[in-house]
Amino acid sequence: MPGNRRLKTVMTTFGRNEQYVPYCVDALAHFWPEMTDLLVFSDHGSFSYARKIISKESRWVPMVLECLTMAIEQNSLNTEDFIVLLLEDHIPHDRIPNDVIVALSDRLFDLEKTYLNLAGHGRAELVSRRDGVLLHRMDYQWFSSLHPAIWSVRHLLDTLAVASEQDLLDPWEFETVRLARTHHYTTGTRVWPSPFSGFLIGGRVNRRALATLTANAVRPLRRKLIRQLLRELPGRIWRRVRSRFRAPRSKAGPPGAKTTAT
Repeated sequence: MPGNRRLKTVMTTFGRNEQYVPYCVDALAHFWPEMTDLLVFSDHGSFSYARKIISKESRWVPMVLECLTMAIEQNSLNTEDFIVLLLEDHIPHDRIPNDVIVALSDRLFDLEKTYLNLAGHGRAELVSRRDGVLLHRMDYQWFSSLHPAIWSVRHLLDTLAVASEQDLLDPWEFETVRLARTHHYTTGTRVWPSPFSGFLIGGRVNRRALATLTANAVRPLRRKLIRQLLRELPGRIWRRVRSRFRAPRSKAGPPGAKTTAT
């Protein structure tokens, strides 16, 4: 695959997380100026961005599958393309090494045309070394991890279809999908600079991620997340208090059970 002719970028968002899209688009443009066509997939579309594709599906997997199918029908993508797929809360907070990303996409094209994770999950079999980056087989419970990764569009379509058939419809369930006789790959070290869990965890602000959002290009996003965190504080405090004062479970067995003195 010469250069990055076939490498494009897809960012997915969902529901109220659409509010972060303008900040994420700006961060991507700043930290990855070489980035090719960026498409944004979502379920509502209540944000300003020209290259967005919207589905009315209410679950993440069918939403992404429908958007991907529409992108192919509109000739925004084709099944031979490779894409960098990321959730909106995994936008970078530092410079993206474009030459490394392109070299890795070329290597995936030569290997198996499936999936290459950029988050550094490499512990399994070493496959190759490319531009100083170790490439491993992906041997991980979350085989189809949604940490930023390079996907073959064809393979992503197949994986989404299997997830739908198995009723694995949210992002966390999707990450466990493993197609038969298929290999995924991962870098040995992280080459995509974003917080490991993203700037959101379970829909709430990841406080640890705020420490990474210090560059000028992401400070507006950081301020928005801090405001959101302040709105979340009463609920966070209530959940912590409730968990501390919840009645402890009895260690006694069921009625009539024998107990052993210690």
